[in-house]
Amino acid sequence: MNAAHGAHRDRREELRNRVVAAAAAALARNQYVTPIDILTGARMLLPVQVQQWRKGRIDFLEQMIQGSP
Repeated sequence: MNAAHGAHRDRREELRNRVVAAAAAALARNQYVTPIDILTGARMLLPVQVQQWRKGRIDFLEQMIQGSP
């Protein structure tokens, strides 16, 4: 296995851990999990961006999602 493959696997594992932690926290807090819970909890979307979207200041929340946090 080369270094790039190992780094890719490490990033995927880190993302997986953040997603699992975000889901667990949302479930404990709300008794349910939403995609926004996952994205904000995994630090791929900022809560302020969600607030702006809910107020109509951002048309599409998808534009704000960070693919490489």
